[in-house]
Amino acid sequence: MIQMVFISAVLVTIAFVVIHLAVQRVPDGCARTVFRRTRFTRVLPAGIHVIIPGWERVGTTVPLIGHSVNVNATTFGLAAVHFQILDADQIGAALADPESLVANATALQLAAISQQHPVDRAPETIAQQLRLALNQQFVAQGLRVVRCQWQPERDNAAA
Repeated sequence: MIQMVFISAVLVTIAFVVIHLAVQRVPDGCARTVFRRTRFTRVLPAGIHVIIPGWERVGTTVPLIGHSVNVNATTFGLAAVHFQILDADQIGAALADPESLVANATALQLAAISQQHPVDRAPETIAQQLRLALNQQFVAQGLRVVRCQWQPERDNAAA
């Protein structure tokens, strides 16, 4: 009889641990990535979700708004880009590190803008052009750049 109580207690404890690991809560305004083995499989939006413990691994919680990245294009200046994630499913595996995605795209866009236009243009004009170019690039990836700031390299050296 004591063995049955002990076995029952162990089974209840194991069931509780498995359920605790399987149920994942994602806060409002956030998303999480899910990986099977080491491959991205899906995005968990806000809410309560069930995963398969041991088979699936949940990434860190990523807020959908309030992201910013500073990019120093050494030949053209410094850009600050503020963005938000509109659709976490569209961004996919890049949800784990959206700042790197935006920083790389910003550096490429700044290089393209620097070849097209002289540096002595108004910073607001270049920032607006950068924001428009990034939004065109990211519309299919579920990202939206809400604000860009740019200052030329000569101001960076003086600061």
